[in-house]
Amino acid sequence: MSEPPSDSGNLGARARASVLWNTGIHLVTSVGQFGLMLVLVRILAPEIYGQFGLLMAVMGFLFVFSGQGVIDFALQERNDRDIPTSEIFIFAISTSVLLFVLANAVALGMRHFPKYAGIADLLHLMSFTFLLHPARGLRVVMLQRALDWRRIRLLHLSGFVVSAVFSISLAYAGAGIYALIISSFLVPLPYIADLFLVARWRAEFKWDFARFRPALTFGINRLMGTALAAGRRVLESTVIVQTLGFAPFGAYGRAISLSDILCTRLVNQTLEALYPAITKIETQSARFRRTSVLILRSCFWIVCPLAALMALLAEPMVRLLLGEQWLVVIPILPWAFALACATAIYQTLYRLLLGHKQQRHCLYLDSVGFVGVVLALVLLLPGGLERYLQGLVAIQIAVIFIATVWLIERGGIALDSLASVFAGPILPVGAAWFVFVQVGAGFEAFLPPHVLMAVQIVCYMSAYLLVLRLLFVRQLTEMVPYFPLEKPVRRLLALS
Repeated sequence: MSEPPSDSGNLGARARASVLWNTGIHLVTSVGQFGLMLVLVRILAPEIYGQFGLLMAVMGFLFVFSGQGVIDFALQERNDRDIPTSEIFIFAISTSVLLFVLANAVALGMRHFPKYAGIADLLHLMSFTFLLHPARGLRVVMLQRALDWRRIRLLHLSGFVVSAVFSISLAYAGAGIYALIISSFLVPLPYIADLFLVARWRAEFKWDFARFRPALTFGINRLMGTALAAGRRVLESTVIVQTLGFAPFGAYGRAISLSDILCTRLVNQTLEALYPAITKIETQSARFRRTSVLILRSCFWIVCPLAALMALLAEPMVRLLLGEQWLVVIPILPWAFALACATAIYQTLYRLLLGHKQQRHCLYLDSVGFVGVVLALVLLLPGGLERYLQGLVAIQIAVIFIATVWLIERGGIALDSLASVFAGPILPVGAAWFVFVQVGAGFEAFLPPHVLMAVQIVCYMSAYLLVLRLLFVRQLTEMVPYFPLEKPVRRLLALS
């Protein structure tokens, strides 16, 4: 693995370049994924998406034990000499083979349950994707450590384009759920080719347990947290399917997917680009605290107005994008966007805690979230998906509060800096919401629905940015240098 940059100025410049490449190509792939979803939802039935959601929940839970936490150890170490690359690769190969066997055993067990027997053959097929993981995971971490997000995103984009072509072709050919499964096999291939054919990396197949022990310890700590998160998804999937059926679960999955694509994913990609740089900053330094505030404020001030706008557009968005067979999504979509907003903020705090070397507290947060989901499934799901989503939003708000307190207590962020972070968007979002409603009421009789929606979106964003610019000039000035396309953003906001 290449030596990460150590110079602070160089690190900042490379981090900004990473964000630019990561978010820029992410926008391209997100538009592509969004378009792919719009095509597939008009071909595939909600039941197919329900089956696919359950299948991916099972695969996600098994993937927890794939050794990814051990691979991620490479991001925590400053010196390449302390990274047991060959030992990590051998460990990842061993766990992937074991998971391949375990997945097939689980599939055999599922055949004895009529409700889930239909996806047993699919799980047999998906088990082969575990064998692709070690090489892909190692290559991604190598490039992350070097902050080479340009290469990562180009590899991902090439895999996505190929898988999208195959997915659409299979869907039109009547292949059903196989149109969704194919991407799991095709997306990893460019990374594997880049590792072995372009970088010409070869494992030495040597084993030194003393050298490997720190990576194993870190991996075990992360394993427990990710197991809770994956177990939550499996539990949620099986309980919703058992209680409400595959079609409602498919609708729930589309609502969550739509909110993720339009609201959460940009934040996740930015955090993914910044995290390797965060781990290079001294945890108790003023620089870490300034970085934490900047990242958290950027997340909160972007995702909150976006989620509110998407909630306002729930009905026309579903009718326009998903079609008439998905109208059941409309009442739950605003709450899905509220959950996406809270989740993005929580994930930002979670990454900051992890970068602050608070793995144990991250595990505590995972435990609280898991218990909260269990209670919501038992107490709220029988009342319908809308009530269940409301419960999930309340749970996320609770863990946001806990994570914030812990980050303050451990010196990862300053208490006096949080007032503008959390209170900042309230008035601008309220003003933008009011403008959106008034424009709709005033021009509904004069404009076609699609034109009216476009006008409302422009007025909403203009009102939000105007109020934000008037009230928080200093904070915006601090944030803008780290945005992609800094100069156009400065001109848009009239900042010197």
